[in-house]
Amino acid sequence: MANTADTSWKQNIVQVTYAGTGADWNCLTDMGLKTLKVKSIVWHPTAADDILVINEGGIDGPSILHTKASAASDTKVKYFGENGTWMTPYIDLTDCTFGTVTSTKIIFELA
Repeated sequence: MANTADTSWKQNIVQVTYAGTGADWNCLTDMGLKTLKVKSIVWHPTAADDILVINEGGIDGPSILHTKASAASDTKVKYFGENGTWMTPYIDLTDCTFGTVTSTKIIFELA
């Protein structure tokens, strides 16, 4: 049985983590929400050359974020403005590489 993404949501913070290699993350199926109004996305990579890709709406949607870490300490932040932007984020694990998948954190700050 594949591990799925773990989603925690408290007030205006949604955090996605993994218990192991597993399934893609989709705010529609994992949170029951069609869209999120996102102010920022913060990613804590685990190793040099980790890659995070977040698409809009689904596996083949346009890229919201495509970034590569130069080191494990290379936290990436993407800002969408104080009022936020409506989006339906989707993380396709086949597009991502995480040195230690269980230590990866992806945080969505909501407006």
